[in-house]
Amino acid sequence: GIFITGANATGGTQAMGGTSQATPFISGLAVLAQQIAQEKLNRKLTLGEFRTLLDTTSVLINDGDNENDNVTNTGKNFPRVNALALAEGILNLSSQPPNSDNSNSNTNANNDSLYLPSGSVKLSHTVALSAGQIATDLNFGNQLLNNTPTIRNPIIDQSIKTHSVFNFTIPINSFNDVDAGDILTYSVTLESGNALPNWLNFNSNTRTFSGTPLNADAGNFNIKVTATDKANATVNDIFALNVSKSWNLDIDGDGKIGALSDGIIAVRYLFGSAFAGNALIDKAISPTATLNLSQIQAYLQEGVTNKYLDIDGNGSVGALSDGIIAVRYLFGSAFAGNALIDKAIAPDATRNLAGIQSYLSGLTNLT
Repeated sequence: GIFITGANATGGTQAMGGTSQATPFISGLAVLAQQIAQEKLNRKLTLGEFRTLLDTTSVLINDGDNENDNVTNTGKNFPRVNALALAEGILNLSSQPPNSDNSNSNTNANNDSLYLPSGSVKLSHTVALSAGQIATDLNFGNQLLNNTPTIRNPIIDQSIKTHSVFNFTIPINSFNDVDAGDILTYSVTLESGNALPNWLNFNSNTRTFSGTPLNADAGNFNIKVTATDKANATVNDIFALNVSKSWNLDIDGDGKIGALSDGIIAVRYLFGSAFAGNALIDKAISPTATLNLSQIQAYLQEGVTNKYLDIDGNGSVGALSDGIIAVRYLFGSAFAGNALIDKAIAPDATRNLAGIQSYLSGLTNLT
């Protein structure tokens, strides 16, 4: 608060401010209140009236919303004296003092209620009226009403391939709360209310999702993000997360990868029209394949278009380079070491032997 000049214990005067001056503030306000009552009502306020007016005309303030001080703030709401509202409240009182025979000190001269809030500084109020009584222009004091947070910018849907690291932070401007000093906290579940899948984690402090899904985790997830304010009012937004399987060398979709099935089909496709139609899969497709000819062709074209079959990393896909290296890798130890890439790796390759082995290891990972 503002500084108040008063007597110093060691002599002279001193100016002090803050909560230590609460007593002189209220004492001064009591003197002013009695002066107003004496002038306008021609009487003094009772202790009950003064206490009630202090309570019902106060204004809620937040301890920690915009202070620049050296104390620890609580972040809670507290009532603060509103001298103007208290003075206006005195003017609304009867010129007759409260009935001294009435045990309820919060009544006026004719036993009418002073229209107190329910308890101390709450958002609900009670007006007690007798039969036929009319109440107008009631002043319940200035109360701080909470506003529910709202969605400002809907969260954008996300997608990821399996075996890839997923990191996504909810933008800070996704939600909005107009209440000064209000702080939102975040929680997440699936839209159904169930917990997130085991591979997906959420840090509520940083609003960040993280995790690495495996092929078994592929699917579509609707994720609900809930923002909660200090008054526990909430708003939520739902975004979609699509997890699709990474492209791999299980060409016919039988759940296995074989040199004489998937490997042969892949190389044939890279030779182009030489293996048109059913010649592409003849005597190579697995009896338990889940993909038919057209689906296999589309799958292989995806591998070419997106350069998944660019094994040596030179930017192009060739039958006698990438195709041969892939088939050799599927034959295992028969092409160990440099035999894997001998006379097959492109002169402008960007992957060396170790890089190619690591890349092919990813393409053959079905977990």
